Formats: sequence, C-alpha cells, structure tokens
Amino acid sequence: MKIGILTYHRALNYGALLQAIALRHTIATLGHDAYFIDYWPKYHQDLYRPIPKKPFTFYLRHIWGFMTLLCKYPIYKKWYKNTQTFIAQYIDPYCTHVEDVFDIAIYGSDQIWRKQPTINQYNPLYWGIGIQANRHISYAASIDKIPQMEEDLNTFKSLLQNMDIISVRENALMDAIRRMGFSVHQTIDPTLLVNSQDWDKLIPDSGYIPKKPYLLYYCIREGYTENNIKHLAKILNLDYVLIDNQSKRIREDKHHLSTISPDQFITLIRHASYIVTTSFHGTAFAINYHKPFCVYCQGASERITSLLEVCSLTGCWISNKQLLSHYVKHIDYSMVDRKIEPIRQASIDFLHSVTQEN
Repeated sequence: MKIGILTYHRALNYGALLQAIALRHTIATLGHDAYFIDYWPKYHQDLYRPIPKKPFTFYLRHIWGFMTLLCKYPIYKKWYKNTQTFIAQYIDPYCTHVEDVFDIAIYGSDQIWRKQPTINQYNPLYWGIGIQANRHISYAASIDKIPQMEEDLNTFKSLLQNMDIISVRENALMDAIRRMGFSVHQTIDPTLLVNSQDWDKLIPDSGYIPKKPYLLYYCIREGYTENNIKHLAKILNLDYVLIDNQSKRIREDKHHLSTISPDQFITLIRHASYIVTTSFHGTAFAINYHKPFCVYCQGASERITSLLEVCSLTGCWISNKQLLSHYVKHIDYSMVDRKIEPIRQASIDFLHSVTQEN
C-alpha cells in the first residue's frame, strides 16, 4: 500500500528527525511503500531562521542582542549545514508532494496536535483535512497542552472526527480524548519501535567519538550547569561532552558540541558511559541503548514521565538539587526490556493491523 506520513520531518531537531525516520522505517518493514508528505509551512521554516525576522527598528533598540546573534551565526551556520546534509541523505529520498494521493495517511508522532508555533492555531492538515487518502490514522500523536478552553475543546473535538483510527503517545492525551467520546489507542514513540541493533544498521557511527570514556549531557532547555556536569563526571571517573542548543555558543571544543548532526548525536549516545538529559528523546535513546542515565526537566513533562512510568524508571527523574547525591548508578535493563518489549510489539502490531487492506 502507498502510505504517507505527515509529521515534523524537516524540523532542525534530533528527536523530530529521528522519530520520523523510525516510523517510516517500521512501516516500510511491514511491506508498504512509505513516504513523508512534504509539508513544511513558512511558520515552521521561520522558527529556524538564524536571525529572527523583526523590524529594523527592533534591532536598533536591541543592538547588543543583534551583535550577539551575529557572533553566534558561524556556529548556527555549521549546525544548519550538518543537519541539512543529514536530511538530504535520510529524509529527502522518501519525500512526496503534499497533494499526492495515498491509500493511508498516518499523522504523528511528535507534537503535531499542539497549537502551531508562531501562529498559535491548530493546523487542520495534521488531522488530514486537505490530505487525499482513503483512511486517516494517527500514530503516537502528541500535544503540548491539553485543550482547556471551551472553544479549543470544540475545535479539537471537531478535528478528531476526521480520524478513522486514533492512537496517541501520552496517558493524559489518551484520557482527554476518551472523555471527548472517541476510541483511542496508546502507542509508543517511534524511536522506540526500532531497537538499538536496528538503529546501528539504520544510522551507523558518524563523526567525532571521544577517546576517553565520557558522560554525555544532552540539554535542550534550562537544566544543570557545566560545573554540575563536571562534578558528576569526576565522581564517575569520566570525561564529559555537552550537546546543547547551538544558539547558546560562539565556539566549539571537545567538551562543547553544538553543531553535530542527528547521526552524530546517535553515535555519541551509542558510545556514552553515562547520560544526563533534559530531553524526551534523549531519555528514549538512553533506554534504547541500555545506558545508565538521569533526566531533569523543570516542571512536569507528561511525555517523559509517561515513558519512565512504563519502564518502571521513575527513579531516573531527579531535581536539580538532587543531581550529585541521587544520580542513578545502575539500571536493571533486563527488567526494563520485559516492560517495554510487549509495548513495542503491541505498537508494531497496531501499525500492521491498521495498514491492512479493508
């Protein structure tokens, strides 16, 4: 069957790109022709502009901020080029036009059902309105915030009516959709559909690998300081590597990697001795590769806590103040595998069942 996938397949974000690749790969292994529906609107493109589009007078009023952006531009440019090279290899060959016709269109994973950035509106295309397909199915669709206002709830409920089969990732979203009167399945994030052995084949080692055993810190939001990480690395007798937002730095060295591509990201996960992260997908890949890890995120993160609960790894969630005294030293991954393997298989079975001929 010809299956189109509508997701954030061009986001300059490791997790977004890798979940897209994993979902397409899994559907293809089920015997289908799977493509990315190549929809990437201007409001998404604008998110990744190195210098945000503002009136000239804005930058006159914020001259020092503008000068800082210019200083950071070389790092951004390198990161952008590396990521686009990855997209050209792993995404572009499998793209098809948004106006193409499909037997099935699959929507997800990632937070496609949130109010879209910069426009602050739900985009009906992510519910299949405007996509030509015989059936519309969501897979592990996610959202930022559950609709609370009556107007948003009514809009969300109306959009869901276009779905033939609904599956989501988080417990809270599943419960909310059930309260709206819809049947809904829970499925696992696509990055966990593919086990570590298959990831090794799908995306081989690339780029820099530290010579000494190292702690990897993957930070996408406010988290620990570098001194925190250095201290923990010293306790563990490890070197350390930081992957953080490219917009934060004006230089790179062996400890600070801000311009790596997604294949280099997986390579560093693969060879790390310990992982600290503030990211859902950092957590997912730590679990996939059986790494000792801890995760921190200011405030609640439904998608991270759901994953940790499923794997009985809630002890890996720690607060900023607890890092040095409560870091996780060992994880029984035989237990984790017993928890996650049935869910992985159930999600693959879900994809198999919903992509069969009627």
